[in-house]
Amino acid sequence: MLASCIHHESERRAKPFFAQTCLSLPDDWMETMLFGSEEGGEIQPGLFEQADGGTVLLDDIDSLSLPLQQKLARFLQEKQFVRAHGQKPVHADVRLIASTSGDPIDAVQNGELIKSLYYQIAVHCIVLPPLRERKEDILPLAIHFIRQGNERYGLHVEGLGDDVQEGVSCLQLARQRARTGGHHVGNDGDDGTRTNHHPRPSACPFSSQACARRSETDFLFDTEDMLPLDKYMEEVEIYYIRKALQHHGFNITKTAKALGLSRQNLQYRIRKYQIDKEWG
Repeated sequence: MLASCIHHESERRAKPFFAQTCLSLPDDWMETMLFGSEEGGEIQPGLFEQADGGTVLLDDIDSLSLPLQQKLARFLQEKQFVRAHGQKPVHADVRLIASTSGDPIDAVQNGELIKSLYYQIAVHCIVLPPLRERKEDILPLAIHFIRQGNERYGLHVEGLGDDVQEGVSCLQLARQRARTGGHHVGNDGDDGTRTNHHPRPSACPFSSQACARRSETDFLFDTEDMLPLDKYMEEVEIYYIRKALQHHGFNITKTAKALGLSRQNLQYRIRKYQIDKEWG
């Protein structure tokens, strides 16, 4: 959705938009799909050729083989490529939006993503956390897909019932309390249309009433409120990076050296966690 929004809000909106996953597809298929082929005098254009002037989204680009990554990097630099089994170069002007399955810096260090391709695609980086970390986006996305499904399939689903919205609100409140160290955060009610397709969830342990009955110190020991270990360690990492940046006057080089990170790795984490100089 994000890549589609970028395309349709850009000057390339009148040109094609294609999205393609790079995961678990044979190398020769991917090369033909992206760059096209010439065989027996028959030309089969690839996505880049068809999207000339438009945008191509490649999901999990670090899953491409290294030779194919090299060919892609050359295309992005030279704006031209040779079709599979072809001889003549083909020109194409394409905006490439790429996603990786994890930290791209780690992918480079692990040899899964070549440096030349990384530098071509890392001109503008957007760190998009998984949906499980963006609970506030669940309801708007659900409503969007309901409307989309109604239009596409001629359905008449009215929306989400109050019971479903209440369950999502509980998850949002739990995340807010985790980020504020257990301080109570108010929760506004949501109005919604009704549907009887979902059972009512059990009482929410993070409801406003339940939160009000607990003291701040309970947060540290209450198993209902405790975060999974990986999430807790992420919160610790955010806090420690912020403190280190503050200690070094937000000097990236000094902070990266103190933390034992490369500049690129630290900058990636700053973008990922949306850390700025206004903190503290």
